[in-house]
Amino acid sequence: MRIQIKAGSKLKIEGPAALFIKDGKVEVLGKSLVAREKITVPKSKSILVTALEDSIVEINIGEGGKFEEFSESTIPYEWTLSAERILSLPKPLTILILGGVDVGKTAFTIYLSNLLTSKGNKVIIIDEDLGQSEIGAPTTIGMAYVTRPIASLAQAKYITGYFVGSTSPSGVIHRVLIGVRTLLDKAKTHNPDYIIINTDGWIYGKDARELKIGIIMLTKPNVIIAIQKSNEVEPIIKPFESQNWVTILRLIAPSTMRIRTLDERRLIRESMYYKHLGNAKIIKLPLSKVSLMYADVGVTYPLPPNDFKEIINEIHCTPVYAGYNAESLVIVLPKNEKRIREIKNILKNRDPNKNVKVIKEGDEKGLIVGLYDNSGNFLGVGIIQEINYKRGYIKLLSKAEGNISLIKVGRIKLNEQLSEIGKLDSWPL
Repeated sequence: MRIQIKAGSKLKIEGPAALFIKDGKVEVLGKSLVAREKITVPKSKSILVTALEDSIVEINIGEGGKFEEFSESTIPYEWTLSAERILSLPKPLTILILGGVDVGKTAFTIYLSNLLTSKGNKVIIIDEDLGQSEIGAPTTIGMAYVTRPIASLAQAKYITGYFVGSTSPSGVIHRVLIGVRTLLDKAKTHNPDYIIINTDGWIYGKDARELKIGIIMLTKPNVIIAIQKSNEVEPIIKPFESQNWVTILRLIAPSTMRIRTLDERRLIRESMYYKHLGNAKIIKLPLSKVSLMYADVGVTYPLPPNDFKEIINEIHCTPVYAGYNAESLVIVLPKNEKRIREIKNILKNRDPNKNVKVIKEGDEKGLIVGLYDNSGNFLGVGIIQEINYKRGYIKLLSKAEGNISLIKVGRIKLNEQLSEIGKLDSWPL
């Protein structure tokens, strides 16, 4: 649909949709778009467009998308004041953005990044949102750099990521803290003028506060941007009011922010899974050449032959694999074995001092993993297709390039269509 918009007019476009500038000039979060430029709005996302001059635009709307004229300011005045305050501070600066779900953290990140880069600054963005990031794959913390204004984080130049293995920080707080600090250290080696850390929307409850306070303590940002609807971020930031190493700026969440449903959030994750895993290739690796992290089977040694025979006699079944270490006994049963609980009880009674894990052959299929080389560099995500214990190999589906030597096992299981079908224990194998 081709429409004419007068200078100063505003549009709100909800995806799936695409905006093509036929003539004139418009602005999205501080980025100017001119004739022949295009921006895509994914499903469940929205953008606010301001015509900087009389313009002709073409809007293509997909199923469920829409657009409407808009009267409110696309950039809240206090956003501009906060961004200008940041510009007035000596650089380099680290900026941490906090807030709940759907309050505009990502929109402010883009707006601030656009203002900073328009002044010739180099910006690195670390996106800690494990489930809704536009930079990295779900289950990872992503890092990208920006040297010019962008309309979405997807346009930022990806640098690297850190695999956490879950789409939520709950239950894996320590991994998130390590990941944020690791990426911050890497970001500083690029000598940016500004580092912006965008966080997830988990702020309620003691565990959430522990995470966000931990991030503040580990990163020691120069500026904290707290975006809130009322005072929900105060329990996190109030203890830092007395600290002279940080400036705290409070913003009210704009009423224009779109509230996404759980289904919409799931669809966004699925689109990102496809981006990072669609049309991936099969990678087959010998288990003797790679290490497994966050997997009990990866930190055990095969049972001695005599102990293996005793277990066969006790459970009346031949395990595919039986391993042990000082604290654990891990048994992998054949696919057709159904007596999981019974066998686990037998083995617990056999050695009450050991933690007993009983899994079935094939339970690994679909688990998302993070792949690293022997220097600790993140290569990308993958999906386990098979672990063949008898022949000693693991088969993965991944786009990763490089020498894989470490496989971090995640909690999320995907089907062949890259849809989530389960969230498992933090050590699922």
